[in-house]
Amino acid sequence: MEQVGSHRPAVRRDERGVGTLFTVGVCVALVAVAWGAAVAVAWFALARQVSGAADLAAIAGAAALAEGDDACAASRDAAARNSVTLAGCDVRNAGGGFVVEVAVSAPLQPALPMAPAQVRRSAAAGST
Repeated sequence: MEQVGSHRPAVRRDERGVGTLFTVGVCVALVAVAWGAAVAVAWFALARQVSGAADLAAIAGAAALAEGDDACAASRDAAARNSVTLAGCDVRNAGGGFVVEVAVSAPLQPALPMAPAQVRRSAAAGST
């Protein structure tokens, strides 16, 4: 006599290990998403750092120019102290005042194929 609820379907041999493969696939996907998020956070943090370095380089250039020194040399030094490269420096005199506009750049790490190699930011400072 057969008991109610005791009948279990037979496990087919070709379905064994499917749960393991599914678990491995989910784990790989989670690691990939976490790695992508970590790269994005690192890139955004670097972009913010480069933006701040651009501001500091522009202010250093403006302060140097106000003292009669070379604005671009001061901007280059300030950029180097902040671990970025001065990519451009423009000094303009306007109506009794001046503006120092700088551009700085830094390499993006980790470097990925088909992604930008550097982050570049600009800033300006001066007197009126």
